Amino acid sequence: MKTIFVSSTFQDMHYERDAIQELIYPQLNQKARQYGQSVAFCDLRWGIDTSFLESETGSQKVLDVCLEEIDRCQPPMVVILGDRYGWIPSGKLVRDVAQRYALELEDLEKSVTALEIEYGALRDSQKLQNTLFYFRHIEGQAPDNYLAEDEPRRQRLQQLKDRIVALTGNRVRHYTLTWNGNGFSGIEDFCRMVVADLEQMLMPQWQVYQQMDPFQRQVHTHAVYLQEKAKMFRARGPLVEQLLADIRSGQTCTVIKGDVGSGKSTLFSHLAQRLQQEGWEVFPLFCGLTTESNTAFGILKLMVQYLQIRLDCGHFEDMLQVGTEASAPKDPLEQWHNRLNDLCNHYSALGHRLVFMLDAADQLFDDDARDKLVFLPDALQEQIRFVMTCLPELPVPGHPITPLPLICQDDKHQVIQGILSLIPNVDAMTRWAILLYTTLPASYLAPTLGRTQEDYTMASGVCSLLTIPALLVFCIMAVFVS
Repeated sequence: MKTIFVSSTFQDMHYERDAIQELIYPQLNQKARQYGQSVAFCDLRWGIDTSFLESETGSQKVLDVCLEEIDRCQPPMVVILGDRYGWIPSGKLVRDVAQRYALELEDLEKSVTALEIEYGALRDSQKLQNTLFYFRHIEGQAPDNYLAEDEPRRQRLQQLKDRIVALTGNRVRHYTLTWNGNGFSGIEDFCRMVVADLEQMLMPQWQVYQQMDPFQRQVHTHAVYLQEKAKMFRARGPLVEQLLADIRSGQTCTVIKGDVGSGKSTLFSHLAQRLQQEGWEVFPLFCGLTTESNTAFGILKLMVQYLQIRLDCGHFEDMLQVGTEASAPKDPLEQWHNRLNDLCNHYSALGHRLVFMLDAADQLFDDDARDKLVFLPDALQEQIRFVMTCLPELPVPGHPITPLPLICQDDKHQVIQGILSLIPNVDAMTRWAILLYTTLPASYLAPTLGRTQEDYTMASGVCSLLTIPALLVFCIMAVFVS
């Protein structure tokens, strides 16, 4: 899934942002699904609580989250500008952020939206090429909150627009909304424009996916899912460092066990990215994500296919069909398992450093192949590692177990802040209630209720009992807030 960052001002772009979610999002995904793809939008105006902007800490948080999310999203980026320049943080905050993100600024008096555009589009020619700009024009007497805040900010906005036009060679789209006294009309033209532009920009990537063979699509699907899960990583930093140290020190098989909702997949994805950054070749698989990854036998076949392609050797399916493996055992499961052992030995002998990673092994079809852990090579070589996550009740004999403990208070705070930033259009108090009762897993709440297994069970029960009332509260509050 591709996530597109949307940059716009806070108070005057409600119509466009609602249109993106209600009209553009479903239309674009209807087309994307024809190519096995999907698209999401990230507009932090849906998730950031602006009630604390007057505090330096709150302002700093907004700036950090905005630029971090630009890094997390993939191009293209969508920029929508109307008549408002937007909120301008203090020069000190802008300078601090610019230093942390290596952003060269001649003028520190910039709005958050202008900073987003500088960081996500204007500072790099490639980023600029992958950004879509839309300038809104208004007909009729719109309310003041849609118009320029004052003359100095009107001039700043015009300077920003002129710079965008100059840098893009006037590659800017314009659209008009008409104020009819109760609201705007003409938003449909904006939607058609954005959908057409995004389809044109994304189509080459979609066509590449369509041309992939079945195995390449498998690899691509799991890799994209890993990227999306890794974006959610907010906590458990020390545990990740310990896991990395174990792998570096020669631990060939790492099994991470944790309860439902404890964050195994998120930690798994972040760990995979860290290993890649350290120079390891990583082949990640998420059990149940695709048809082929539903069974232990399917996982075994995917691992064999991966090594065959990397080693550029014959395909085992063809060997079996023509009888070149006549001396092999008759049991297909054993044949494929032996093939995995041979390929691992060969791959390790060439000096390649490879980590097979399997998330949620407990979700595999419960059969003899899963019980035997057929996807685990008999003897992992020095250059090959295996990382697996599962529920505590899945037996994995003969391998060291890393239990995923209950999240600590500091990490819990990071998780809360991360999830709160994703919940749109609700005031801070309501978003906290929704998070507490419906979003945050019971294992995160257990430390607030006690430390024993009985307390954890009680936390799970409390979460379950309060889910329905909390959702009702959410719906009622959302109506009033909107």
